[in-house]
Amino acid sequence: MISFIIVNYKSANYLEDCLTSIFKIVSSTPYEIIIVNNSPEENLNKLKNEKQKIIIIESKNIGYSTGCNIGAKNSNGEYLFFLNPDTILLNDFFSDLFQYFKNLEYGAIGFKLLDRNKQFQISFGKFPSIVGEIKNKSIKNAFRKRNQKIITKLESKYINPSPVDWVSGAAFFIKKATFEMVGGFDERFFLYYEDADLCMRISKSGFPNYFFPPGNIIHFEAENIRTEFSYIYIHAKKSQLLYYKLHNGIFQTILLRIYLSLKFGIKFLLSFKKTYLTLFLLAIGLKND
Repeated sequence: MISFIIVNYKSANYLEDCLTSIFKIVSSTPYEIIIVNNSPEENLNKLKNEKQKIIIIESKNIGYSTGCNIGAKNSNGEYLFFLNPDTILLNDFFSDLFQYFKNLEYGAIGFKLLDRNKQFQISFGKFPSIVGEIKNKSIKNAFRKRNQKIITKLESKYINPSPVDWVSGAAFFIKKATFEMVGGFDERFFLYYEDADLCMRISKSGFPNYFFPPGNIIHFEAENIRTEFSYIYIHAKKSQLLYYKLHNGIFQTILLRIYLSLKFGIKFLLSFKKTYLTLFLLAIGLKND
């Protein structure tokens, strides 16, 4: 059985479509749905379906990693599928998934994410590092500008299931036994980099992570939280610094701090925005990271 684990944060307007897609699409394997509601102000009881088993666990805004771990602890499935609420499944790929991996050792599996126009999104990559993130940023800019030459080249390169370093937490499939073996998500990551951190620990345990393009999923990519950009961005930089501290050594961590302090120091002097001051203090170590 597959346990779909969905952490909701101000996403009730997306969640109904996400659940409907699961009900309509998934018929090849039994499943349960566990929703961890990090937005207690949103009443999700209306989403319960008489024909489908949905478990709703009420919580407070405890972060994505902790929410996922709560969902996993309350799951009954042999497999865990962490899925963002702003997603829609487009096909029932589970039979093909189990068939492909039946004789393979694997860790986490990610899928082909598409935007609202069904254009390819980047949802996997090399483990974060100074050089790697420069390359990743270049690729993300190409995707943001819809550079079809680069997008088509990357999509063609990964047209078949392939081993990759990390896969996106927006649609993250893993055996429950493997998830528990590596300790689940690190709850120090409130938001972002938790998927790369988990994939790193999985890889160090000897299990390769995979991108599985036959699984097609629309991902609206946090359109619901754009109004909280500053709050989200600060957490993203905290998580980035934590990831480097845990996995990339002191030299790269110092380089990252120097880069971030210069970047946000200059931005603050030019704008006097409180967000940039907070990020500058975070980079130089005067705020808790």
